[in-house]
Formats: sequence, C-alpha cells, structure tokens
Amino acid sequence: LNTGGVKLVRQEIRNCLYDSNFNKLCVQLTQLPNFRRVWGLPSYKVDEEELNNEKLRKNSFFSKMFDIESVLRFFAFRNLDRFSGNIQDFLDRYMSNALKLKAGDLDIMRTQFELTLNCAVSIYGDAAFRVWIPEHSDSKKVKKAQWSSRPSINIWDAVMIGLFQNRDSYDVLPSKAESILERTKELFLSHPTKTFTGAKSTKKDLITKIKLFTELFKA
Repeated sequence: LNTGGVKLVRQEIRNCLYDSNFNKLCVQLTQLPNFRRVWGLPSYKVDEEELNNEKLRKNSFFSKMFDIESVLRFFAFRNLDRFSGNIQDFLDRYMSNALKLKAGDLDIMRTQFELTLNCAVSIYGDAAFRVWIPEHSDSKKVKKAQWSSRPSINIWDAVMIGLFQNRDSYDVLPSKAESILERTKELFLSHPTKTFTGAKSTKKDLITKIKLFTELFKA
C-alpha cells in the first residue's frame, strides 16, 4: 500500500482500499467545471496528471485527494443519523458500504451532487463555500467586510447538505440569491466564527452547522 515511506492521508488510503465504481464516481465529480471553479482548480483535462500539471501538483487540496474527500463528505453526510465515532472513521465506513452500490444508485447520486453543486454556485457565485469576514474582524489583513479568499470545507458541508435538504426548491432558490447572500452574512455575524470553522469534528458540530443552513434555505 505504501512502500515508499511517505505518510498517506486518509483519503489516499481509502482510494487504495476501496477502489470501486463509487470511488470512480467521486473522482469524476471533482472534474466538473463548477467544482473546479469553486475550489480554484484548473479546468479538467483528460491527461492532466500525465502532463505533470505543476499548478495541480502544488495544490495540496488536489494532490492529497481532499477534492475527492469533499465529494465523499457530501454523500456520507446525507446520512448523519448513522454517524458515530469521528468523521474520518465514518467516511471509511461509508466508502466500505459503498462497494455494494449498483449502477442505478450511482446515477441517482451523480445527479443529486450535480444539481446541488449547480444550485450553490447559482446562488453564491464566487462566494460559494466561503466565510463572511466582518469589518471588525480580529484579522489584521481585513480592512473591510469581505468573503474569505478561499472556500472552507466546513462551509462546503453545511451549504451542500443544507441545500440537499431543500432539494425540492432547487428551481426557485437561485432567484432568491440576493436575499440568501444577505442572510448568510447575517448568519456569520450572529454566531461565533468557530460555529462554522472550528476544528471540532463531532456529530453535534456538524448537525449544528447543517441545521443553520438548512433553515436559511427554507426562509
């Protein structure tokens, strides 16, 4: 599995242990234009890894397979009622169980992911999965209120699952984008930053973030 002596992150290990049609689906979904856009990755090219793409190689989100893990998190966190242990163990179990998924199941999951991602981008645009930083932030680099320069995996979890819980409204939510953006800012301002970006990875923390965004999209 790892004869080179290089320490692998969990998703790299999953990629080896649970090679399956589901794993291939996760990889394919990271190649979507909107996925590449929101995570700041170059547009997908069929032979991008063989071309030794320097920008990709230096991007740890891609090189350490965190892009694939983000897709996995979407599918796994739709089933938070089954969550136990820590996040990484839960993702391991989901990958193991996904070995049994049939082609029809994967087709449905592909559509669910694409519709959810497209809805998020339609609403948030370049602010998708980013944190709203107020003008009075403790950060010395922030001179005025703005969206964070990079997306956050924690906000990805909350927005993607929050939207999925409101999937019957995908057609109308983008028309409410301006209102949703303002309410998202208010959400960040009315809760401690650690509510969304804290290092804790418990079931309670996940449920709290997801519930806040689920309710936001219902309004």
